[in-house]
Amino acid sequence: MRPTFAVSAVVSVTSFLAICPSAHSFGPDPEPARKIAHLSHEIIALDASLITLMSQAENSLSDDVESLHASIAAQEETVDTFAAYHEAKSLIHDLEALRKDAIANLTLPSGYTAPNVVLEPPPSATSDPKLVLRSTYQDLATAMRLMVTEINMEAVAIEKRLEILAAKENDISFRDMFRVQALMNHLSQVQEASTSILSASNSAIANMARNVKQARP
Repeated sequence: MRPTFAVSAVVSVTSFLAICPSAHSFGPDPEPARKIAHLSHEIIALDASLITLMSQAENSLSDDVESLHASIAAQEETVDTFAAYHEAKSLIHDLEALRKDAIANLTLPSGYTAPNVVLEPPPSATSDPKLVLRSTYQDLATAMRLMVTEINMEAVAIEKRLEILAAKENDISFRDMFRVQALMNHLSQVQEASTSILSASNSAIANMARNVKQARP
């Protein structure tokens, strides 16, 4: 996973000038302030996309964990599966806390409303826990791909354009540069924290299902 955007705008500009002095501006618009504003709007839209993905992942994960636990308990509950179930539930609550913090602290588009999240969905037991487990892994894989790959690629593209803009334009204020850099840093921190929780959830779910018996012929 790519490290957080912890490098300040000054360091980014200096390093870019050192390695690529002949870089071209990314767009024809000669007004740096307008370009900075455009980058800010893109980051804000990316913030909203991340929160939407977190909400969707939380809903799917909550439903999957309840369904998987109900399926396992219907056959044979063990101390390990019960403990792993509570670990998974705790991680879901961690994701909810992170989601609420992101909504409160990230800059979001005007009028944006995060999807509703149901933390305690009713369990829907199935006769075969392995079917639920397969669905759970698919949901986790989708959430991880969207957060790690798509969100990350867009953030990287914005960061590179910011470096190019800073290297070529002389009348961009440091205040604007630091403002955009701060937006990038916060977005990256929330993204990495959420993917870390999803990764831990994957381990907890695997522990829940490790004692599931092979289906009888």
